[in-house]
Amino acid sequence: MLLFLSSLLWWSCAQESRPQGGPRDEAPPVIDESRSTDNYQVHFDEKNIRLAFDEFVTIDKPVQSVIISPPMSRNPRIYARGKEIRIEIPDEETLKPDATYLINFGESIRDFTESNKLKNYSFIFSTGAYIDSLTVSGRVVSAFDKEPVEDVLVMLYDTFPDSIVYEQRPFYFASTEKDGSFIINNVRADTFKVFALKDENVNYLNDLDNELIGFLDSLIVVSDDSTSLSYELEVFLPEQAYALKEYDAKTYGKIDFLFTQSPQNVVVTNSLDRGDFYAEVSGDSLVYWYQLERDTSFKVYIQDSSFIVDTINIRKLSSSKFRQENSLKVLNTNLEPKDLLRPNTALSVQYNFPLVEIDESAFRLEQDSMELTGYMVSIDSIRPSRVLVSYPYLPDSAYTLTLDSAALISLHGLASDSLSLSFQTSNMANYGSITLNYDSLDIMQDYVVYLQQGERQIEKRIIQNSQEGSLSFEQLLPGEYNFEFIRDENKNGRWDPGVYLSKTFSEEIIRVKTEAVKPSWEIEATFYGFEK
Repeated sequence: MLLFLSSLLWWSCAQESRPQGGPRDEAPPVIDESRSTDNYQVHFDEKNIRLAFDEFVTIDKPVQSVIISPPMSRNPRIYARGKEIRIEIPDEETLKPDATYLINFGESIRDFTESNKLKNYSFIFSTGAYIDSLTVSGRVVSAFDKEPVEDVLVMLYDTFPDSIVYEQRPFYFASTEKDGSFIINNVRADTFKVFALKDENVNYLNDLDNELIGFLDSLIVVSDDSTSLSYELEVFLPEQAYALKEYDAKTYGKIDFLFTQSPQNVVVTNSLDRGDFYAEVSGDSLVYWYQLERDTSFKVYIQDSSFIVDTINIRKLSSSKFRQENSLKVLNTNLEPKDLLRPNTALSVQYNFPLVEIDESAFRLEQDSMELTGYMVSIDSIRPSRVLVSYPYLPDSAYTLTLDSAALISLHGLASDSLSLSFQTSNMANYGSITLNYDSLDIMQDYVVYLQQGERQIEKRIIQNSQEGSLSFEQLLPGEYNFEFIRDENKNGRWDPGVYLSKTFSEEIIRVKTEAVKPSWEIEATFYGFEK
């Protein structure tokens, strides 16, 4: 019995667990040099390496995550045991003479309790008389906003095919810090290709569409004279090849398409001779509205540049069931906070389905309880789900718009409910304006200019065949604004990321911040062009 209790006591004391209470452990494991195989050895000829730590550790996917350079012909066995990481080099492996070896663990070593990562740890040794000691350093930023990017691998290759980043792991690498900085140590004197990768699946290969990439347009030569050089890489998310990603046709009268790029040039047709159809584009999405004379199945053809990209089979759905389960509802209006209507603007009311009929006699516009005449009611030609009420509204005046039932009929035959909408027209004095002056542009180049407030895009302008001039932005609500100036190299009216295989860098973008806009104020901002 005493022996049994002693065994239980020993087992309890031997368990490693997180203490109850207190702050969470966020520190990575620390190597215990006194109990580990000596790092930075020369004339190295051992087959077994032991790395001891101050706590229990694990190693995540060592076959994929640990990179050895120069590569060995046979992978060593790498595993965790208690508070140690062990590396066993096969007896059959012959190490290269007079070579510096780096066993780079990346972020694979973690503590057992909280999975805190030990970043960029390397075990280094030389089979010769010295260890390579050159470095490559620099910084990685986003191509779009020039902000630093953390946890990006900067990788060096000693062979130079463009496909190598898809097929082979790098010879040397390091991961960027929070400020985007990186340093690759113990590099030999040589010539290298440089590539940056936000490695989402931790396999040191560029094999996913959602991985940020970056590259230098020329090889680098590492030598004693090059160690003071710093390299900046811009990473970007490559534009996916144009394709239909997914679609949803579960609901009668509407098919939602999602593309990898904007479907502005997409043409949607179908196999039916009769029916009402309408395509509405927003961002990378396209909604194909339809109303059929009778319930039936049909085909929809997605065409781009005159050839069919996809054919979608639409099953027979019930239009009567759709009308029973849905109603025509107001989604939003263009009124600003406090129900203010911007000066010189038509009142816009958006519904959840496209509109096809208006009963103007069911509309009533009043000012201070007096019924008005001479206003125009129309369906928005750009967005048919919107009805517009145009009138020379007076500033600082109160209006009420009233709609009787069935004033509007949707594409699917749904009638609108009655509506009463009260609003106040604003005064020009409540708004400010910005004049953006530009100079020193390339007259042969197109430029895209976005006016933004925070992350929200307010307005877009295109500059063509102009070296200098100005752009006016009127009726701006008080607040802070900024401009994005894009050098539109391919003249497609938007910013484009780089293309690695063609060695095309991302289009240049510069941001200009303005003074805060105030009521009745006109401010100026100036843009002096891009550096040559």
